[in-house]
Parts: sequence; C-alpha cells; structure tokens
Amino acid sequence: MRVSKLMGVVAAVFVALSMLASTTLAVHAESKVVGDINEDRRVDVIDFVLVCHAMHTHPGQYQNGTGWDQWNPAADINGPEGTPDGEIDGWDLSTVTLAYPYP
Repeated sequence: MRVSKLMGVVAAVFVALSMLASTTLAVHAESKVVGDINEDRRVDVIDFVLVCHAMHTHPGQYQNGTGWDQWNPAADINGPEGTPDGEIDGWDLSTVTLAYPYP
C-alpha cells in the first residue's frame, strides 16, 4: 500500500512538471534533437534513464559519467529560464518527457 501511494505521488509530480515545462520541442539549426541526451537522433527511454541517473547533480560537485549520481552535462538541457541551469532536475526531466517519443 505504501509503495503504491509513493508511486502515485511520483506520477503526479511527473505530470505536473511536464505540464509546467514551457519549451519548444523542435530540431535546432545544427540538427540536435531537444531531449536527445545520448545523441542518437531519437528521444527514447535511454534518454529518460540518463536524466534520471543524473538527477540532483551539479557540475564540479559530482563525478562526470552516466551512472547514478554522476554529473552528465548532456542531461542539463533546461531550467526555469528555458536554458541549461547547471543542475539536473525536474525541468530537464520534463523536457525529455515532452519530447518522448521522437521520431
């Protein structure tokens, strides 16, 4: 019962953050796909996992990499101002969520 409540709260937060994100999901001039963390020209579950692995990390404070609690600069794609903000958080996660799946 406790786990299902937690999952419900996580899902509600996830949906709320997705709705709050005000990003334009488009292809940049250099053909970079917004939300494509591993640069394979798709936004898929791998990109979502890479952002989740880096959640709540900051540059310099954490080791670089793609594992749990490792700073991944490619995952810092959005912030409250619509630009990378030096922290992997809900803004980055919601940007990947809104771009999923692409193409």
